[in-house]
Amino acid sequence: MKKLFTLGLLVSLVLSGLAGNLVAQEEIPQFIITASAEALVAPETLPEGLVTVAFENSAETPFIGIFGRLNEGVTMEDLMKAMAENPMAMISQVTLKGGPGVMPGLSSAMTYNLEPGNYVLMNVGTQPPQMALIGVEDGEDAEIAEPVADVTVVLEDFVFGIPLTIPAGEQLWQIDNTGEQWHEIAIVPVEAGTTLEDVLALLEAGEQSGLQQLPLVMPLSSGERAWVTVDLQPGNYAIICNLPDILHMDDMKIHHQLGMVQLVSVEAVEADATAESGG
Repeated sequence: MKKLFTLGLLVSLVLSGLAGNLVAQEEIPQFIITASAEALVAPETLPEGLVTVAFENSAETPFIGIFGRLNEGVTMEDLMKAMAENPMAMISQVTLKGGPGVMPGLSSAMTYNLEPGNYVLMNVGTQPPQMALIGVEDGEDAEIAEPVADVTVVLEDFVFGIPLTIPAGEQLWQIDNTGEQWHEIAIVPVEAGTTLEDVLALLEAGEQSGLQQLPLVMPLSSGERAWVTVDLQPGNYAIICNLPDILHMDDMKIHHQLGMVQLVSVEAVEADATAESGG
């Protein structure tokens, strides 16, 4: 009888372990937010924890999203009033989670780890900006593992921690803001042989330079993390942060003027020789 009891206990423990593994492998829930010329359509609520949001842009203008959670005690009325007086007031009102940049006719997926609270999503690619309010409610703690990134990008004050060579094609980038300030990422295709000095000169020239910046991750507050899908063709790119240095308002400079610009090479992935030979 004792042996049967021990065997039963062992089976129970094994099954419990398997159940735990099944919970840990639960998939991240996915949602869709669409932007058109008429409206920004988003779910009224999202679950707490890890969620993946596909941002689809059917408009003829870029979707430039700013996504954040209203800080404790801040209402939408407070935020709108503060921003009417000074657009930079958002920084003290909202914890920025990193929004997407999506060109017309395309989509981009971002993954967040959301805390309960009231969130606002703004598409500043339109005038006036489109806006959606999203609530995140307390939920059960699901054992969902964070996504495994192909590339990790660290945002510091004022430098990018990013590999100098990145594989071409669709990648999942993990973005960590370890700095004390907000940061963002824009990507610019550049010619081979372009130097950092060349990029800075083009940025200084502004619109006259013809520099085509592609927003990738819009402002991310200090200590925040997000994941974004990136699909780059082979070539050379500049990674840029265009946000102002808000901690030194008297002599405010743009982050790329303080060193937050990096050149990277995106290289085609060589086909597996075995696959090519059919072996």
